Amino acid sequence: MTPSRLRLLTLAVVVAEAGLVALAWSQPWFLLRLSGAEYPVGGQVAGGALLPLALASLCLVAALAIAGRFFRVVLGVLDALLGVCVVAVCAWALSDPVRASLPVLTDATGISSEGTLLGQIASAPATPWPFVALVSGSLILATGLAIAVTSRAWPVSGARYTRTRLETPEGDAVGDWDALSGGDDPTTDPR
Repeated sequence: MTPSRLRLLTLAVVVAEAGLVALAWSQPWFLLRLSGAEYPVGGQVAGGALLPLALASLCLVAALAIAGRFFRVVLGVLDALLGVCVVAVCAWALSDPVRASLPVLTDATGISSEGTLLGQIASAPATPWPFVALVSGSLILATGLAIAVTSRAWPVSGARYTRTRLETPEGDAVGDWDALSGGDDPTTDPR
């Protein structure tokens, strides 16, 4: 695979993974059964931090497209850390769905005591969406590490993104500024 295709494929994968996390965030995660009533709990409540994490990963795509070799490695590690955060949010919600859903229960029942609410939950089955987010977070972690390892093989960004010294036929810009500081006029003919 050519370096250009590798870069394009990697950036497309990051976009797809971030899109899956955002999609999972927008879907129902748990269905809590309490006193004969059912309360759906969305990812906005149980995994509220997922959308900002997905958007941060999307922003990294734009930065990766123009970054130099060193910063691509840094951005790859940063994307891997975002994946770790997504996994942590999902694992916390899946480990205790009732505690992750307390804001919905408090609004629905008017009971703010956590102990009272925890004792009244009959069941809290999970939908597939928290698992989709968990797997997507794991893939973001793996892709971020792959970026950190393979980004040195990517093609170098265009010259419009690199800063070089400006040179003029009569001299260089830095030397002209230094001459002005010393009291000389670099635009006059030295003859």
